[in-house]
Amino acid sequence: MFFVSVHAGVDQAAHDFQVEVLWNGPQNETDFARQIEIVDSMIAQQVSAIAISATDERALVAPLERAIKSGIPVTIFDSGVNIEDYVSFIATGNFEAGCTASRTLAGFLNGATDVAMVMQKPGGTSTVLREQGFEQTIAKEFPHLKIVARQYCMADAARSRTVAEDILAAHPNLGGIFCLERGRIPWQYSGHPRKITFRQS
Repeated sequence: MFFVSVHAGVDQAAHDFQVEVLWNGPQNETDFARQIEIVDSMIAQQVSAIAISATDERALVAPLERAIKSGIPVTIFDSGVNIEDYVSFIATGNFEAGCTASRTLAGFLNGATDVAMVMQKPGGTSTVLREQGFEQTIAKEFPHLKIVARQYCMADAARSRTVAEDILAAHPNLGGIFCLERGRIPWQYSGHPRKITFRQS
């Protein structure tokens, strides 16, 4: 849903500025090889500019540097890349978002001390920064809390549900879960109603 809303904004801007936009991206957020192919295709087509949310902060370095060297300006949004010569970078304050998530979760725990993390994928700057903000704030501001489980779900909502259920089964005293996956998945667990919201924090 995040990229659906981004696409709507792109279409509106294309209309407002009377430009043609070629919208393309991999089906899976972990498929950086496909995103590299798309960037190289845009370079071959000699597009006027590229705006990209990178699937991996390192894997997209070489293709985006090729774009810049060929004279194509690059704007990065949502998730960063380890390059310097981009035109602009637009994103959430991701580290701060993770800090906010830890404080919010801590406020709901009612004496529980165990928490867990259901993470999206390695290499995605936006989510990695959120994870760092969450972990560092827990350590600094809530030292009585313990992160008892961490697991990646590789941007797969079904896998996220399975992982969350496994974590709940392994840690019956769990107070809360910090989730970076999308979707909304309610279920019953051990006779007690639980609802976990998987969404970008």
